[in-house]
Formats: sequence, structure tokens, C-alpha cells
Amino acid sequence: NAYASLFAMNQSITILGPDKPTVPTVTFNAPQAIGVCDDLTLDASASQGSGGRDMTFNYTVKCSNADACANVTAVLDEANKVNGGTGTHTVMIPASAISKGLKMEFKLTASNFLGEMTSRTTSVEKLGYPA
Repeated sequence: NAYASLFAMNQSITILGPDKPTVPTVTFNAPQAIGVCDDLTLDASASQGSGGRDMTFNYTVKCSNADACANVTAVLDEANKVNGGTGTHTVMIPASAISKGLKMEFKLTASNFLGEMTSRTTSVEKLGYPA
């Protein structure tokens, strides 16, 4: 007469984050002013601190004229949705989306998979004449 017993123990383990998590460093390049016919490129491709995985980039803008800012906001919203919602480090805003004389303050927030984030702002003005 043989008796056998099969059972499995259920165990759970909590994995803690690192003591010193990697924090993103945002390097954000944009001109201070653009000419009336110029596209605007916001470039954060030199940003670091992803922790070995893709970073999430989120752009926002505040404008001197909120109504004139709608087209710029729409371009940024689309850029934030690419790559499965992680956004992109470089955004090109066409000249046609920016009203002349518009003063814009862009904010870029970069975050990594550890939940660490850093933000940086820069201001750009679209001139009413060629630059």
C-alpha cells in the first residue's frame, strides 16, 4: 500500500526598485525664434536616463494666444501618441501651424520605466518676418 501526496507551495516575492534609480536627463534643443516661413523642430534626441528601455516623451505648450495655439497643440498631441503612446524625442511643427507673432513655451517631460521623470521648458517666438 503506497501513499503519495502531491502539493505545491505558493510563494510570492516583492521585488524592490533600485536604491539609486536612473533619472532621465532632458536635453532639449530649439531655437529662441523662427522666421515667418520656418518650421519648428523640437529636438530631445540627446536625452539620457532611460534605464536601458524606451523613455516616454510628452510635449505640452502654453501660448501667448490660446486660440492661435490649437494647431500647435494638435501636432504635439499626435507626437505624444506615436510609438505605442511613448511619444517621440523629436517633433517638427510645420510653419503653417504656427501664427506669426506667437510666443510659445514648450514643456517636455521624459520618464523611464522606473517611473522617474524630468521636465524641461524652452520658449520660442515666431517672428513676423524671415529670420
